[in-house]
Amino acid sequence: MPRSSDPFLIAALSGRALMQSAQRGGMPVVVLDVFADMEVRRAAGKWAQVGNCVSGMQPDQLLAAADSLAPPGHCAGLVYGSGFESATDLLARLTSGRELLGNSPETLGQICDPHRFFPVLDRLGLPHPEVRYRAPVDAGRWLAKRAGGCGGGHVMSACRVSGADSYYYQRRVDGEVVSVLFLGNGREARILGVSEQWQCGPGSRHPYLYSGAVSHRRLARALFEEIRLAIGDMVRWWQLRGLNGLDLVVRGQDFDVLELNARPTATIELYQSAYRGSLFASHVQACRGKLVSTRPENGRRHAHMPVFAAGELRVPPAFGWPAWCSDLPAPGICIRYGEPLCSVHATGKDTQAMRALLLERAGRLHKALLPDWAVIADAGVCGE
Repeated sequence: MPRSSDPFLIAALSGRALMQSAQRGGMPVVVLDVFADMEVRRAAGKWAQVGNCVSGMQPDQLLAAADSLAPPGHCAGLVYGSGFESATDLLARLTSGRELLGNSPETLGQICDPHRFFPVLDRLGLPHPEVRYRAPVDAGRWLAKRAGGCGGGHVMSACRVSGADSYYYQRRVDGEVVSVLFLGNGREARILGVSEQWQCGPGSRHPYLYSGAVSHRRLARALFEEIRLAIGDMVRWWQLRGLNGLDLVVRGQDFDVLELNARPTATIELYQSAYRGSLFASHVQACRGKLVSTRPENGRRHAHMPVFAAGELRVPPAFGWPAWCSDLPAPGICIRYGEPLCSVHATGKDTQAMRALLLERAGRLHKALLPDWAVIADAGVCGE
């Protein structure tokens, strides 16, 4: 039987944002992720690096660390983030003997399987781009997506994929990509915020790779209400619990559902400062059936952007990271071209100005860490 002093177990590709939100609520945590950033090493009660950014979480390392640092019977509950979309069996093993504070492995598996996800959207009458499971003849008008992928790095033009069983095909649609962060308790939902989502874009080797977001994107009232009703339908169908994210393409008064992230998303840190208390605590309460008040205290806009290494580098032992950086790599670590280096942050009113500032800050980091690096548009973001 867990005690009140037992820690919550956070398992994800990156657990830093969830950890910081838990700390805001005074909740002790153990963090298992693939980066073991300096913030995690300094602030988590206990932590372990259980994989790497190339191959993801390593099952044996993850399960061994969980049993050592937050064993069943001494764990307040398991909260998971990204990384389990194609590893639901691993999630089920990690859940054994621990209270699962999130959607079940079965639910996650259904949502990450396009053969089961899109038919439900059709049954609910929710719009989405046309989907096929065989390579289309007119491939230039289609995207290929790997089932169970996350982060957008797996999305590419259908022209680049041939005979891959793990991919499905989605028709390209025009519009702005937004992400809706919401809480669910299995019966009803409350929206925390809508973020404008950025991708690396044309010219990048991974044009649909997640490259940041900015909070508090305003939508027309009628469109927001349609999205709110759609989320309510999905929460009731899948009995969604805790923090979740819905990615959409919006055009005027219309929207298309792209994907449902049935776990806490990267945008939680964009809204943590806007709400009293801890969103991690709100997630725990929602998973246990209680939806807390979600009225924001302020409407300040926040933006973040992952920075990918524009060349191979070794982190200097005494590098002075600016205050607008997070996800800081440990001194001495070797980071290869295209791998995550850190994240940069900004606040402001104007979206374009914030994005320009983030790009400028990414460039400053690369100049400091790679003296011979030449400034190329967007190179500081996507490493291309």
